[in-house]
Amino acid sequence: MSEVIIIGAGVNGLACAVELARAGKKVTVVEQRAEVGGLSAARRFSGFSVPGIRHDTNEIRPALIDALQLAAHGLKLAGHTPIYAAGPDGGLVLHHESDDAAAEIAKRSAKDAEAYAAFRRFTLRLRPVVDALLAKAAPPLLPNDLGDAYDMGRLGLKLRGLGRDDMLELLRVAPMCVADWLREMFETEILSATLAFPAVAGDFVGPWSAGTSATLILQQALAVPGVVGGPAAVVDALSKALASLGGTVRTSAKVAKVSLTNEAVSGVVLASGETLKADAVVACCAPRTALLDLLPRGALGLADRQAAQNIRARGSVAKVHLGLKAAPKWSGRSERFARVRIGAHLDDLERAFDAVKYREVAEKPALDVALFDDGAKVAVSVIAFGVPYEAEDRKLVEARVLEQLEAHAPGVKASVEASEVLLPRDLEAEYGSRSVHHVERALDQMLFMRPARPFARATTPVRGLLLGSSGCHPGPGVTLAPGVIAARALLSS
Repeated sequence: MSEVIIIGAGVNGLACAVELARAGKKVTVVEQRAEVGGLSAARRFSGFSVPGIRHDTNEIRPALIDALQLAAHGLKLAGHTPIYAAGPDGGLVLHHESDDAAAEIAKRSAKDAEAYAAFRRFTLRLRPVVDALLAKAAPPLLPNDLGDAYDMGRLGLKLRGLGRDDMLELLRVAPMCVADWLREMFETEILSATLAFPAVAGDFVGPWSAGTSATLILQQALAVPGVVGGPAAVVDALSKALASLGGTVRTSAKVAKVSLTNEAVSGVVLASGETLKADAVVACCAPRTALLDLLPRGALGLADRQAAQNIRARGSVAKVHLGLKAAPKWSGRSERFARVRIGAHLDDLERAFDAVKYREVAEKPALDVALFDDGAKVAVSVIAFGVPYEAEDRKLVEARVLEQLEAHAPGVKASVEASEVLLPRDLEAEYGSRSVHHVERALDQMLFMRPARPFARATTPVRGLLLGSSGCHPGPGVTLAPGVIAARALLSS
């Protein structure tokens, strides 16, 4: 039985471990933090708790839930959570399903209610193509063997199956900036801004950056309802699945370097000095860390090392956690919302990015807000877009986030009992990546170029070293796919 070490116990590291353990591999996961889960782990502060740095599980792959048998360990799909887009005149409640969203959107524009239904139909028609692109290792530029040729042929047939109009529309839209595409479809600015937010937040882009439409398409085409309990529930189910298969997880075990013998992986050395032997290592940490910090200096050739150095992973969001005396009351609304977005205009998102470009904290950061109320305590988790890696003033970030919240939910400031601010530097120090996506989503860092061309199919030029984090294909989010793809690449090698 060969032994595999997996670096990082985030959802991808755990998913990789489960897949390998199911195939009979002896698996050890090493994690630098004191608990598993990475960005998806529950976080506690001053007596309050939030499920994790990430909010969503609506990109999880149901096929992988089945493949890893996570339902047997308590994982259940939930329903789509509506998003309240805070703004003037009571804002907008946006449901994922167009039938549910129609009446609310029609209050502002009957045309947009119809356009939103068309948008949902278009992304649903793209699902087979996007699923084929993202379910396996990224397709190569040219087939390496008959298996690659077969997969590329199937993908071509699915693309052709879209029909002429949809195929041409996909090719037209994908390179566009998301602002132009959404404004083509919708006349209601708050609707466009709400849809655009996940296409830009966390990356070094704004809504007028080229290629952001592709990011939105990939996300929306495979959107699912998510799971009950959010990201932390995924971590729990993966941990139980791995334990049932005999896998080992070691926490507080930071890897200092990957060991090589005869130019092939032979294990890892921990920061404590302990050496762990292995036949293969799957790095489910940030790709730049794995390739530039953990490998010996001469392990990569000059061109490969340059490609690794060119991987972009700049931070643009901070996390702000608030413990409140009571749930926020939103202006013009009597309902309580689990998810809220603040940034009612595409210009709001662009101005937030403008600040990041010039290494400043945005005066009005765009916010993605998640509310957690267990009946005893109310916690708010905020992803604040508009905070550069260079930011150092936590009080300033907290103040500007609170100003944004107070403008739409008067009384929030007076309700704060506890708070925690995590700047991009803090995320890097604690979680190993300044970007919540590990690698920025951009046209030149997608598919067969994610995180960079020499490392795009989970394998690396170093024998026995594979990459399996969200910085790899098919990308970030709680999908489980990068970890499983890396495991399958190892099993087929």
